[in-house]
Amino acid sequence: MMEKIQSNELATLIFGVLTLFIILYLRRRERLPKFGYYLTGFVFLLLANLFTVVEGFFLYELLNFLEHFCYFLSGVLFVFATWKYGRNAQLIEERHAKRRVS
Repeated sequence: MMEKIQSNELATLIFGVLTLFIILYLRRRERLPKFGYYLTGFVFLLLANLFTVVEGFFLYELLNFLEHFCYFLSGVLFVFATWKYGRNAQLIEERHAKRRVS
């Protein structure tokens, strides 16, 4: 039989939620840039942590699937965000380089 709750899983969820509040607070005060795909990926990580904690109580199979699917989605979003924001930074740098040459 599975343990109902593990302290490390609960601690990870709590720290993740606190981190999300800090990120949203800093974003609202415009101290962080808008990186929507990274934030969405982070939210999927939090959902995966939530499903990990809750699966110990009920619907183990479904919540375990959702947990791993959220991990998958967060990974896809992080890769896409890195590619997108990296590409945008490269395009901006190329524009600045063209202005310096002109």
